[in-house]
Amino acid sequence: MLPDDEEWWTKERACRHIGITARTFNRYIDAGVLAVKVNGTVYVQRGPFLAEYRRRLVARRDSRFKSQPPEEPDDSQPLGSA
Repeated sequence: MLPDDEEWWTKERACRHIGITARTFNRYIDAGVLAVKVNGTVYVQRGPFLAEYRRRLVARRDSRFKSQPPEEPDDSQPLGSA
């Protein structure tokens, strides 16, 4: 067993806590999140794993925001009139 149960999460616990699939979990590992296998069980450190989750969440939100077309200016009033 790894030293601190709160610091190290099993694959199942990480997926359940964040609400991701095992396939998404594997993508995080492929992206560079450190994983350790002990007696056939995969563990990740909680901090770096959550940091990668947040980074991807922010990137996804940013891409959604950028994909919206810019708002058109209000042409109902001419410039300079108040």
